[in-house]
Amino acid sequence: GGASVYSTEHPMTTARKVGEQNWIRDEAGNRLFWPIDDYGDEGERRFHWFVDGITKYHWAMATLVNELVEAGLTVTQLVHQGRLRRSTAAGAGPSVTSAVPELLDCEGCQAARRAVTL
Repeated sequence: GGASVYSTEHPMTTARKVGEQNWIRDEAGNRLFWPIDDYGDEGERRFHWFVDGITKYHWAMATLVNELVEAGLTVTQLVHQGRLRRSTAAGAGPSVTSAVPELLDCEGCQAARRAVTL
């Protein structure tokens, strides 16, 4: 037996195949959304990350977790980066709104996330 900690860059950050991996902003520089146009198209990506020509590989979250399971590992917990607070509703679990990282913390997403709980 044993335990292992697996950590990877969130697949949202590597989703885009072309263009900058960064917030889409309006003319005033306000964050509008994070582009995930190519999330379903897995594979190699070339980025500028401090220097040009960095190769990363984009895999959907389901692929990352399923590969671990198919390799015979038992996944006992999946922890998402971000602020995790208990919902104010009595007996409610953590809320998705409070569990999302800053990457998803955009005004356009707020209403949809308020209605969802884990």
